[in-house]
Amino acid sequence: MLILQVEGMTEALSVRRGRILKHVVEEYVITAQPVSSDVLVRKYVPSVSTATVRNELAALEEFGYLTHPHTSAGRVPSDLGYRYYVEWLMADVGLTETDERLISHQFHQVEFDIGEWIHLAASVLSARVQNPVMISPPVSSVSRLRRIDFVRIGIGVVLVVAMLRSGTIKQQVVRLHDDVSSEALTRLANEWNELLVGRSADELRDAAALSELPDVADAAVRMLDEADRQSVAGSGDVHVAGLSYIAAQPEFVTGDRFQPLVEALEQHIIPNALLGPLLASTGTYVAIGQEHPFDQLSGCSVVLARYGRPGEMLGVVGVIGPTRLPYWRAVPMVGYIARLLDRLIEETYLT
Repeated sequence: MLILQVEGMTEALSVRRGRILKHVVEEYVITAQPVSSDVLVRKYVPSVSTATVRNELAALEEFGYLTHPHTSAGRVPSDLGYRYYVEWLMADVGLTETDERLISHQFHQVEFDIGEWIHLAASVLSARVQNPVMISPPVSSVSRLRRIDFVRIGIGVVLVVAMLRSGTIKQQVVRLHDDVSSEALTRLANEWNELLVGRSADELRDAAALSELPDVADAAVRMLDEADRQSVAGSGDVHVAGLSYIAAQPEFVTGDRFQPLVEALEQHIIPNALLGPLLASTGTYVAIGQEHPFDQLSGCSVVLARYGRPGEMLGVVGVIGPTRLPYWRAVPMVGYIARLLDRLIEETYLT
């Protein structure tokens, strides 16, 4: 997990204060109600007096980890309080082996297709964290050939089918000046699959110039060129699921809070805006409230992780919700889904 250096977060808490802050965060996340000393004593720290808890809450507020709504006797976590919770109080949370096996089994029941994996990942993740999910498909900086087939579909007509390392399948019908046998096409495809796997469009261009069927070879080059253009144009494409969950959150009952979030999701600006710090991180990246680079999401938190292979193809998976996010569930779920997509892509497309 990436540890952000947040200005002002220098006060190391005692064990008791840390425990009380942890209870305040988790109680507030669940109930969306300010947490009072009476609630803490009754539910979490019965061995500590109410007066002592009140003093500790006041100290936590002074340090900036809690805030005190004017209309309530309880406290709510600040952005700094959530950050302290994520970095120091959440411990090494993770999924159980049973949960991991169940989720992994679901993925192995669908076709070997990145689009299917992304839709399933979004569905599983949003259902488990009860907040919107965004997943961008893996984008290759340069498209590379995984396999190619040439199929004779008529006299002088050939279907060129190219599978790229990203999992994308491209196909194009080519009309030749002269007919060619199925055997000759199979032989040519075998030669390409033996010698040219992993090559880019530029690298295939030299082979196309020397090919005995230059029209067919040129079609393969054009398909990789097209894939490169589409990768650049579609790099902002993001699959979003679970918007209904955010509509049910009390923080977003008014349009002035809900609409900016919906627009940010629909315009796919969140992963792109946070891509720099995400790529600089070594694991799951968490941005809380005012840590965001854009003001319209100052009341939200985002948990992101990248998947794929650096230098080959990379995608982003993440959860967004109010700062009152169940971090103990969102962080391990995002991390596990990213690792699972990592493994599936590595085994299927990058070997």
